[in-house]
Amino acid sequence: MPQNTRDFSSYLLKIQQIKPNVVAAAVGGDDIKALRQQVVQLKLNKSPAWINNQQDWPDVYGLGPDAIFGVFGTNWYYRLDLPGVKEFVAAYQTTYPGVQIKVPGNVYYNGYMATRELLRARRARRHDEQHQGHQGARERSRCRRATGCRTSTRT
Repeated sequence: MPQNTRDFSSYLLKIQQIKPNVVAAAVGGDDIKALRQQVVQLKLNKSPAWINNQQDWPDVYGLGPDAIFGVFGTNWYYRLDLPGVKEFVAAYQTTYPGVQIKVPGNVYYNGYMATRELLRARRARRHDEQHQGHQGARERSRCRRATGCRTSTRT
């Protein structure tokens, strides 16, 4: 299927005719939203089985429960049984009560984690720079006391 396809009817009619057991589609973004809606309209969401590439939860979730069919990959899911996931979901729900998407999706999680890690790296760098500055000052002070040298701090 070509990128930026919005009308999948010719492909879906072929699928209806040949009756495969499985369909593997590799489209994303607005294309996958259009495909999923058309699959539901033609009642192909129960059979055949569908396999899709990585999906973003906000794209799928917003289409409604009928459009959540098949198997697809995602890089984070709110029901993962891993440390911190339940707390992350609870914090999201406390922060955003009443929103349409009741749980954080992979896009929200990835954005949060990327920002958090960027800020952590910045704080660590700032700490390292301050520590190196103090260490350099101590060494300069020792040098001045011991030898009377006046080492320039300019580079």
